[in-house]
Amino acid sequence: MARKKSYRASSPLKYEYKMYRLFGGNAPEGLIAQLVATLRSEYEKNYGFYRQAWESLKKQTWVQQLPKGEYGKLKAALNYLLKALRDKKLAPEDTLIELTKVIGLSDDVAQRLIDFVQHYC
Repeated sequence: MARKKSYRASSPLKYEYKMYRLFGGNAPEGLIAQLVATLRSEYEKNYGFYRQAWESLKKQTWVQQLPKGEYGKLKAALNYLLKALRDKKLAPEDTLIELTKVIGLSDDVAQRLIDFVQHYC
């Protein structure tokens, strides 16, 4: 999945700061303080979302029955699926194909993961 640029609340501030740095000037302290506050609020908004989803998934009985070697694939698939569904980059009907062919999960595990994410979000 290719990364697309996203326009956030901090984007204009970052650009203004970049222009100050590019032309050799020192940015005003007010701009830096505002940029830091905006970045902090963006960070706190999504802090721990993936970790909480993973901890919740590990408590599922079907996950506990999987071999520990599958946890890496499962966690990668969970993170990929959460991001793809959040950003609406992946159609719901393509998710099963994506998880089985690209990541290598079995059909049963992939379907259970999709069901979990749909109920989690």
